[in-house]
Amino acid sequence: MADDFIYCRNQSDFIDSILDTVKQHDSYLLDELLNVTRMYKIDDLDFNDNNEPNLDQQLPNDNDLLWKQLSRHHWAVCRYLHFNDIDRAFRHQSKKFSCLMAILNEYSSRMPTTLPDEDHEIDQINPTINDDEPAWLLPVFNRHAHELRLLALLGTDDLNNDDNETSDTMNSNSTIQTCNTQLSQKAMKVLQSFSPTSKIRKVGVFIIVNQMLKTYYALHKFNLCTYFISKAERPLKQYMQEENDQQEHRFSSYVLTYRYFLGKHLLLKHDYNSAIGHFDYVFTNCLDSNKSQSIKNKQQSLLYLVVLKLLHGSTPKMDILEKYQLNQLIDLIEPIRLGSLKLFTEKIHEYEQFLFDTGLFFLIENLKLITIRNLFRTYVYQIDQQQTTRIPLEPTLLVLLNFGFEQENFFTINELIDILNNMIQKGMIRGYISYKFRTLVVSRKDPFPKQFRFTSLLNSS
Repeated sequence: MADDFIYCRNQSDFIDSILDTVKQHDSYLLDELLNVTRMYKIDDLDFNDNNEPNLDQQLPNDNDLLWKQLSRHHWAVCRYLHFNDIDRAFRHQSKKFSCLMAILNEYSSRMPTTLPDEDHEIDQINPTINDDEPAWLLPVFNRHAHELRLLALLGTDDLNNDDNETSDTMNSNSTIQTCNTQLSQKAMKVLQSFSPTSKIRKVGVFIIVNQMLKTYYALHKFNLCTYFISKAERPLKQYMQEENDQQEHRFSSYVLTYRYFLGKHLLLKHDYNSAIGHFDYVFTNCLDSNKSQSIKNKQQSLLYLVVLKLLHGSTPKMDILEKYQLNQLIDLIEPIRLGSLKLFTEKIHEYEQFLFDTGLFFLIENLKLITIRNLFRTYVYQIDQQQTTRIPLEPTLLVLLNFGFEQENFFTINELIDILNNMIQKGMIRGYISYKFRTLVVSRKDPFPKQFRFTSLLNSS
């Protein structure tokens, strides 16, 4: 890599470079120097020059000694990853994180005493106190939490794939448990020792919550997200108030990440209107640049936003989908517009894995009802041209529903009636079924309204 020259080639010089950078308070350089993801891949670092720190050693009280200890653990993390020993790498990363928490704790001890109570009103705290001194460490804090999470997940995968039923060091969940303890307990306790108005506390909460949400989403343990989301409710409210007051945006990237995961959480909780608001905010406020990560962030938020708005009857412009290469949605929207149930079903099968991976399958399936609604709407408005309000269930509607399908996949008359009852109940069709005459009777005025009971539609079984 072009910037590999910033890394000293032996451990002793590397520690000195860390101490010099800390003295300069250069957060961005320090963040790069402590970048495990980059450093462990460098082949010409002397990882044989290894004065490995004791994992059981008590942490010193001196700030310089803590930075030295942190640097030695960082070197050990990179060394063990270089030799593909994830278990030991994680142990040193955890100890390294503890060193950083001790450093922040030392900063906190020098700050004016404030009430750490969650319900303490912000406006009761003296705003003139300069309590943001450790805020320069936020990029480093985020880096440490991020890499602790990645190594915890790698450790879980590594042990789950182990041929041995047990491990002499850890069980398959212990890396996640250690990560959870470090972030949700130790780190949160350190942050709460700072003033509620301090940047390190306000931003740090989002950093911790974001990492834990990413962890549980990776493990598909969505029910465990609620606790961490509750921890960020107050900081989010405070941030949005500051934004409304046109104050400086000091931690927008962390808030955007949090609101993206909050949107996904609300989606799983069936609170779709609120989810739309969060995804819309994320898409609007993400940087619109050519950087791959910025494009990916826009793409992911737009993906959920488009699907949720489709279920509101709002169809996006194709050019924005093409810009962010959401080709799967482009292919799905066309049969919805046409009311082609056969083509829509084929696209669902084609993109089945993608829909499962993104957690959208249970939403996309409900778009079938809108596809069928558009099919019947096309018949009423374009073919029949609203000459009658009474449409025979068979052959007319049943033939339309089965058009293009093989005979063994035909819908039955009872299935058609169930579908119609479902759409009438949800306000997708204004009308009723006449069982005596076996017809669908639709309203002369707006028989296919664009607005229908959105939540009920998505909660249908």
